[in-house]
Amino acid sequence: MAGSCRPVIGLFQRRRPALLIAGLLLFSGVALPAEERRTVLLVEHPDRFVLFNKYQQRLTTNEYQSLPAILPMVVIRESDRLGDGLTPCAAVEIDGTMFYLQKDQSGAFIRRGGGGSITFMRGALVLGDTVALIQGRALHMKAAGDGRDVTLASGSRAARLFEVDGRTFVRLLRSGTYAGWLVLPPAARSVEWKPVESSQVQNESAERVEHKLSPVVADANRALHSVYRQLAAEAGENRTPPSFRLLEDDGEIRCAIEPVSLSNAFAGSLRELLPEFERALLGTGLRPSLEGGVIVVPLR
Repeated sequence: MAGSCRPVIGLFQRRRPALLIAGLLLFSGVALPAEERRTVLLVEHPDRFVLFNKYQQRLTTNEYQSLPAILPMVVIRESDRLGDGLTPCAAVEIDGTMFYLQKDQSGAFIRRGGGGSITFMRGALVLGDTVALIQGRALHMKAAGDGRDVTLASGSRAARLFEVDGRTFVRLLRSGTYAGWLVLPPAARSVEWKPVESSQVQNESAERVEHKLSPVVADANRALHSVYRQLAAEAGENRTPPSFRLLEDDGEIRCAIEPVSLSNAFAGSLRELLPEFERALLGTGLRPSLEGGVIVVPLR
């Protein structure tokens, strides 16, 4: 049976699911040191620019369509080249994952359509924590994009993404994609706003996580079943193909192969599936890992 799994390992690299969750905007969990000032690109209509994922594959149409209207990106290398050594780009991080913005030979970002803009925020303090908004200035947000004034309810929670020139760019946790600028001066801490411990942040529900992961698992199962049908036809046998399954178990989501007796044989396929889980969960702060032949996603 182990031999029959070889065509499956690596198959997912050729058939990566077209997923890029709109919650991509969230920076909480960015793997950057505290109090480090960086250059942040605030990209309006990122779908109008040429983007490559961490595998240096151009984003699919579905991935472009799932991008939020306003997307901050932390610059890792402002002047870089793709693996071909020829294509100019900027290397950036979104929620701790590498992406690449293509440039032309003059250094300008290449557009794939009309509109869109990129604003350089130099010397920005990358944050990535969560605060509760209590009163005063903290409850008056200037929405990203259209700049309209929005009054927030006391007790609203926001992920602080970065701070520059006395303003803080945030994403409201309640709405999922609603982002804008707040004034959160350090002197007003505990009066107008206060930090929230991670244990107090509302967890991602198992239902929402399963909703994000189900298309990934469905695509993997389609590929797996296709391989098994081909093998069965060649061998003249009628075998029931195994399947990847999502299960909720004691505060975590687990993905395993069924029947479990094939766990060792499919360890390589699960390793190939892990990066797809990471992509599907961008923006949630959740970090899937491979443990004992099972992909585990702790719900915080």
